[in-house]
Amino acid sequence: MKKKEKFDSKPHQKPNYPTCKPGYHNPLTKHSEAECQNLKLGKPATALLCGMNQQDRNSIVLDSGASNSMFNDKKHFISFTPKEEEVILANGSSIKSLGSGTIRIELYHYFLKTNNCLLIPQLAINLLSINTFIAANYSVTKGISAKSFVVTSKANKVIINGSFESGNFIIHQNKIHAFNVSLSTPSTTVLHQSSGHPSLEYFKKMYPDKNISSFNCTTCHLSKMMKTPFKGTFPQPN
Repeated sequence: MKKKEKFDSKPHQKPNYPTCKPGYHNPLTKHSEAECQNLKLGKPATALLCGMNQQDRNSIVLDSGASNSMFNDKKHFISFTPKEEEVILANGSSIKSLGSGTIRIELYHYFLKTNNCLLIPQLAINLLSINTFIAANYSVTKGISAKSFVVTSKANKVIINGSFESGNFIIHQNKIHAFNVSLSTPSTTVLHQSSGHPSLEYFKKMYPDKNISSFNCTTCHLSKMMKTPFKGTFPQPN
């Protein structure tokens, strides 16, 4: 989240008169707060973060500069304690944290659970502090491909894998899709089988509102088939 700074060949001199900063009005200046153009710009960090693509908000970056893991959505938290406080970013600006708690997120290999995570809705992406794994004696190493990395436990088990994209270590997340089939109107065959294969006469009495006229059950046909008596000789070919 660091911004590149442009360096001028001439030495930069700090003005000897009061000035305003983006998002802040200096009352020592000659203009009023209502006329302050810098105040209308808003805080640089807020403008930058809110202008990011909405799709990026679900990404998780393994960050070496963050002292705490930070997430932008409360859905990641399984426990949460509200407490507003200012958080200083790498570029020197500050944003507000709404509280802290324990998060549980689904990764490619397992579910990650970590404590003391901050909730900061203004973040464009989620930041998972590398300090979490260093404290547990986990290691971060290069993956199989050139732009990949893995986080392994003390037992040499891979718990996180990801890729290096746009200068960030993006953690790969696993998306599991489950399908639930609801049979709201069972067919005649399903009703017949679930009822224990009753005869047609009893089947109609069991479900008088179904208007059952006939049905075809292969299991019933096979179980009720009778063998043909053996005549003592095999048929002769013509």
